[in-house]
Amino acid sequence: SSKQLHRLKTAHVGFQVMSFIGDIKDRAAVEPAERYLFRFGYRIKEDEPSLSIDLQGHTEIDGHTHYELVCKIEWAPKKNRDDARYFNWRHRARLADLRSFLHDPIKEELGSAYKKLFGDIAFASHGGVPGTSNKLKAWLAKLASIISSGELTPATVCRILRFLEAPVPEYSDDELAGTFGKCRSCTLHTGTPSLSACTECKARRLQEKRRLYPETRVLV
Repeated sequence: SSKQLHRLKTAHVGFQVMSFIGDIKDRAAVEPAERYLFRFGYRIKEDEPSLSIDLQGHTEIDGHTHYELVCKIEWAPKKNRDDARYFNWRHRARLADLRSFLHDPIKEELGSAYKKLFGDIAFASHGGVPGTSNKLKAWLAKLASIISSGELTPATVCRILRFLEAPVPEYSDDELAGTFGKCRSCTLHTGTPSLSACTECKARRLQEKRRLYPETRVLV
């Protein structure tokens, strides 16, 4: 499809060229974690938002149980409380997907720290046995608390919010433009606040320096 082609093309250049062309959801789906999280108020250890994930029942669809999750992000920056924002949405997922895309990769990333953070709160067992909803509800609530406390990496938080299909606010494009800036050479977005040039322009300049001064050691 055209959307898949767009994602592949963007991914091919290493996510560094992020022009504001096309659908905002497509751009947010492939951009670097810091950019994506910035859209929801995550400033990487500065005024971190609060996330809640509440399981509110389940629905049977085509013979499979789909759990109903009510998600909320609250962000109230200390410097300007009037700029407080709230993102509310619902997500429906099967137990197998919650295990494969949330529990398993998070447990692998945390390693020995998993037990310390989650304590005695166990994930739901296979097979949808009695008590599954209560276990899953407690685990998701604990996961949200851990995210809010900043215990997980930006890449992991980004992956979780994408799985939960958090709605990307339209106005976040304007905020990104003011914070992340543009490449001075090609005017496309760099993807990192500290960069004034995108990766491709840097590579071209480095290649040109090596061509003009082959005997000179060029620092990368």
